[in-house]
Amino acid sequence: ADVKSQFDAFNKEWEGVRRKFGVGAPTAPAGRGGGGGRGAAPDPDNVIGRIGAAKSSVAAFWENPSAATMQQYNEAKAMLPKAIADANAFITKANAMSNTLKAHNVTLTVPAAIK
Repeated sequence: ADVKSQFDAFNKEWEGVRRKFGVGAPTAPAGRGGGGGRGAAPDPDNVIGRIGAAKSSVAAFWENPSAATMQQYNEAKAMLPKAIADANAFITKANAMSNTLKAHNVTLTVPAAIK
């Protein structure tokens, strides 16, 4: 019961971290709906998605990017160092959880820290 509650808390924290990197994020349905085939706006918590959306906006035009596009990019770029720090802190917790689960013959493979 104790390990299960530890894992539930761990999994809840994973939800917040994974959203920042778009891991396991839901995808837009296929086909052309009312949006003319455009995907939905990126999740505001998805730092990688926000940077990608800003990059696409910059690449879509021949002229200099608008102030709004540059603001969108700068906000997303500023979020990246904290997202990386959060991910690295979570990796440390994941290593501890891996050791806890190992005692119950459950394998949790944890990646190296993000540089």
